[in-house]
This record gives sequence, C-alpha cells and structure tokens, in this order.
Amino acid sequence: MYTIDYPRMATLGKATELQKKVHRLVQEVTRRMADALEPGVKCSELHRVAVTAMEELGVSPDRPDKLSGSRVGHGQGILITEPPNINPRDDTVLEPGMVLSTEPGVRLGDVQFLWEDVHVVTEDGHEQLTTETEELREIDW
Repeated sequence: MYTIDYPRMATLGKATELQKKVHRLVQEVTRRMADALEPGVKCSELHRVAVTAMEELGVSPDRPDKLSGSRVGHGQGILITEPPNINPRDDTVLEPGMVLSTEPGVRLGDVQFLWEDVHVVTEDGHEQLTTETEELREIDW
C-alpha cells in the first residue's frame, strides 16, 4: 500500500479576513503551478512559476529567508517525499507517468498557509489526483 501526503489548512473558530485572503492566494499559486505542469517542463521552471506568482500576489514563501532555494513541491512514489524536487536547482524534466506534488507555502503578515495537491503527468498535461474540497475549513472552537 502506498501513501501520499497532501496538507490542508483549517482555522480554529471563524477565519479572519486575512486568513481567508491568504487561503485564496496560496490556492492561486497552486493553480498557476498546476497550469504549468506538463511533459517537458523542468522542476526548476515550476519553481520559477511559483516564485513569480508569490511576487505578483504580494505574498512571501513560508520560509522567507529561503525564497530562492525553497522547495515548493516534490515527487511521490514508494516514499512519501522523494525526488524530483521542485526547487531552483532541480532541472529534472517532467515525463508522463511521474507523480508530483505542488506544495507552495505562503506567508502574509502573521498568517502562513501550506497547500498541497498531487498530480500525475500525462501525455498532454496532468491529472490532479487529490479531489478534496478547496474550501477553508473552520473548526468550531
């Protein structure tokens, strides 16, 4: 049996407007990464897509001191986290059949969100394997 990891975020109690905004922004970064997922794209190029999206949206990575080197996704297979890594140093070219996570973590002020979706690269793009809701869960507190 294989497993995958894919974090989802929630708030204890009602989400603040800032939390709702950061949730929307991390999902936008994730969407832009997914839009770029296709055979022939390098992992380092996907990283550039994520960093550019963060800059355009006015958020910083969850580890701001590591913007240029932070990992924003990875391969999945026998191990939960395995190569390739979506970072600026990994020039692995995506091929059909590869299973990858897009995993940007963003921060705006004191609010930090991490969102991960799992995709398989297909002949003409990708198929998203995670199908859970994208809604921000608010846990009664």
